[in-house]
Amino acid sequence: MVQITVKSLLKDLHPIKGFVYTSVRRDPFVEEVLRVEVRERKGSRGQCSSCGVQGTAYDRMPERQWRFVPLWGMVVSLWINAANRPFR
Repeated sequence: MVQITVKSLLKDLHPIKGFVYTSVRRDPFVEEVLRVEVRERKGSRGQCSSCGVQGTAYDRMPERQWRFVPLWGMVVSLWINAANRPFR
């Protein structure tokens, strides 16, 4: 029997370029919410959202949260560190 985790499902079905899924757990404050934490991949260069050019990030913005596609009737929220890194 093969065991598949939510983290491996997300990694295979919804890869986010330049980022890795670090943890998947239930939100301690809201029972029916899965909290998925994502961080930037080490050594990856950021990409400008308007022109697509890769560059060096010079600043870090605070952690951000997005609602994601529900899994098994549970709300999924993505928590991304270093989201929308400004570039030079």
